[in-house]
Amino acid sequence: MNDDFYTSANQRFYAKCLRYYERNTINKPIVFLPCANASKTRGKYGKKRISQSFTHQLMSAITRDGSLEKIIISEPLTIIPYRFEDEMPDYDYPPKLLHKKPDDLVLKDDWQLKRRLSIFLRVLYEKGVGRVYYCGGYHHYNLLKAANMGMLEIIAVLSREGTRDYARIAKELRKKILEIEQGEILERTVLPKTHSSLFGKSPTTFRSEIKWAGGT
Repeated sequence: MNDDFYTSANQRFYAKCLRYYERNTINKPIVFLPCANASKTRGKYGKKRISQSFTHQLMSAITRDGSLEKIIISEPLTIIPYRFEDEMPDYDYPPKLLHKKPDDLVLKDDWQLKRRLSIFLRVLYEKGVGRVYYCGGYHHYNLLKAANMGMLEIIAVLSREGTRDYARIAKELRKKILEIEQGEILERTVLPKTHSSLFGKSPTTFRSEIKWAGGT
C-alpha cells in the first residue's frame, strides 16, 4: 500500500507538478478540491481516479467545467491536478490514517503536506495568481488555509453536512466564480484606468471570503 509521503514515485509526481506550474501560466480560475475515496474506480481504470469518484461526481458543476483549473489536495501526493491524474501513482491514504500513526509520524506527515502545499502556492503567487477557490469540506480547506500564509486570496464554499451537500455548494461556487471573473474582465475592458479590481489586494494583504452551505 502506497501511504508514504516519501516514496520516490510520490516525490517525483510532486516535482513534476511543481515544474509544470513553474514553467506555464494558467489563465483559468484555479479551484482546489478535496481528496475522495475512489477505490471503486480501480476496477475500470486500473488505479484510483479521484475525478471519477462519487464525491467528485457530486461536484460536477465544478469538476466537469473545462474552463476551470482543478487541483486536488491529497495525502500523500499533496497536489493532483486533474490534467495529470493519468500519471499519478496509485495510493491509499485515508485522512483517518494520519491520526492512527505514532505521534511523531503524524507531526512529520502533517508538516510535510503543509510545507509542500505552501511551496506550490508560492509558485502560483510568483506566477501572478492572486486568487484561488476551494469547494468541499473543512479538512482540506484548513490545510490550504494553513499553507497559504496570506499569499493568495482564498474564496471558499464549505459544506457543514459532508458530501451530501457537495452538489449544491459546487453550483454555488461556480456561480460565484462566474460573477467574480466576468466582473473583472468587464472592469478591465470598460474602465481600465478609473476602476480598480473588485477584489484587488496588495501583496501584503489577505482576503478570505467563506460561504458555508446552509448559512452565511
